[in-house]
Formats: sequence, structure tokens, C-alpha cells
Amino acid sequence: MNNGSKMDLALGDRLNSSYLKSFSINGLFGYKDVKIPFEKEALILISENGFGKTIVLDTLYYSISGQYYKLSNIEFESVVIEFISGKVVEIKKEDLKLPFNKDFSSKAIQSASKESILYFTADRRAEKELQNLGYDFTPFGMLVSLYQQKKKIDNPLNRFVQICNKYLYKKKIVYDEDNVDISIIETRNNSLIDFSNLSSGEKQIVSIFGKIYLDPSEDIIVLFDEPELSLSIEWQASLFPDILKSNKVKLLLATTHSPFIFDNELGQNAQDLGTFVWES
Repeated sequence: MNNGSKMDLALGDRLNSSYLKSFSINGLFGYKDVKIPFEKEALILISENGFGKTIVLDTLYYSISGQYYKLSNIEFESVVIEFISGKVVEIKKEDLKLPFNKDFSSKAIQSASKESILYFTADRRAEKELQNLGYDFTPFGMLVSLYQQKKKIDNPLNRFVQICNKYLYKKKIVYDEDNVDISIIETRNNSLIDFSNLSSGEKQIVSIFGKIYLDPSEDIIVLFDEPELSLSIEWQASLFPDILKSNKVKLLLATTHSPFIFDNELGQNAQDLGTFVWES
């Protein structure tokens, strides 16, 4: 689907345009089977604590990002990834000890994939997320320099600033196109403030939208565990629509406890995680 036809659809109706078709875990915890088909662009899984939602996201992320050594700490029999192309890759827990098998699976996944993968975990720290972008908090312009040599930055940066400023309270981000510099100011007196003076929720917002809007890739898969953390009810409702409106996200998979996360155009995209899990 091209961007034109995609943008004509309501957010909740947009179809998955990533390389992933479905993801399965067999023998999770020794007795659960999981199969999640990716039909829509956004899928929000509702689950209570203790159901294993974080483990499901971790397993998917480690599998499609090639971090197989981290799978060794998860109890499962096999992982099956089905691609839109028709290719199917199976990762067996017992085979993870064999270097050849790990290398083969990794190459098979890489050959079928094209998207960048962003995973926002429930124990994330906003400062660490921005440091991964190459931004050391002083000055804010460090964020700009990372992208200056990779692509035309004015449009992504302007969109990033516009989105973030919807959330900041009595503060705003200002982008100086002439000097390629970005800063945060207090709207009360136009004085400069440090990133460290933002609230935890504001830091999280800047981190999330910085990674999405300023990622050099135009094709992104976003995995999100408990996005409601540190966010007000109003922000929870607008977060995912603003992420999808970047038009860079091919697939958004999230888990949540909060009904406010999908109290928006994505209500039809929310399903109970138990729908995709059964005892083996």
C-alpha cells in the first residue's frame, strides 16, 4: 500500500504493511501456545499482570532482531515467524546451543526483513533512550547532528517539534533551521531550560517521538510494553495516533493495562491477549 492510499484510511483500518505476517511461540512456560496474526497496522493486546505479555514481546523482539542469546533465558519449545513473502522461519530452543543454526535463522530473518525495529520496554528510561540516539542532553542540538549527514532533516525535525509541543506544558521545543539547532524554552519568559528539567512524562514523550520521527528509516516496526507509564490519561489517548501519523510505522504491536491507550480511533484494534493463547 502506498502512502497516499494509506493516509486516506482511518487509523484503525490501516493494514499491516510490514514483512511480518504472524508470530508464534510453542510451549511457552512449558504449557502455553501463542499465535498472533498481524492483520492491521496496529494491534493492542490487553492483559493483566502475570499473563506473560512482556515475555511475548521480548520473545518477538529477540527473534526478529537476531538476539538469540537472550532467548536462552525464556522457557519455550520453538518460535515460528511467518513472513508476508510466504517464508517461514522456526527457531527451536534446543538448537540455540548450535552456532550454525543460530546463524542460519538470523540470515533467513534478515533476508526477509527491511524495517527498523523499535522496542519500548516497560522498564525503559527516557534519558537512556535519547542517549542511544547520540544525544547527551547538552546541548539539545546533538540530536540534530546525528541525522545531518544521513538525510534531509528539516521536515522530520519540524514534524518532531510540532508533535512534541502538543504535550509539553508551558514549555516548547524550538528548531532553528538556519543554525541547525534545537532547544527547549519556557513559554512564560522564553528562557532556555535543560532536558533534565522536563517531567518524567515529558522526557518519555521526547524520547518516543525522537526515535520514531528522527529515525533514518522510513519503515519501522514498533513494539511497546505498557505505554501508559508516566503518561496522563489525555496523553495516553493521543500517543498511538500521533505515532501512526508519522506514516513511517508499518506495524505497531503493544500491550497495555489501560483502556485510555485505545480510547481513540484504535478502539477496534484492541484485543484480549488471551484470544491468541491456549494451553498445549
